[in-house]
Amino acid sequence: MNEDQFLKRKPRKCPKCGFSPVASILYGMPAYDEELERKLEDKSLVLGGCVVGHEDPKWQCTGCGKEFYEWDDLRNPGLILDELK
Repeated sequence: MNEDQFLKRKPRKCPKCGFSPVASILYGMPAYDEELERKLEDKSLVLGGCVVGHEDPKWQCTGCGKEFYEWDDLRNPGLILDELK
């Protein structure tokens, strides 16, 4: 993973390609309803699969497919060490 994949908050547009919107990724077994269907259609949400892990990406560009991870100092200690050099 590259450092540019780690963000402190959801971007309005993709830092890689500039496409908007960037979707949040929903993991698990969702209950389909009208609200979920609307979010999937307007691309504010994408499904990430039923297997949930602690190192999964949080957002995905709906244009180029690039995935982004939420910046979390405890989960990404290698990035902290690189910044201290």
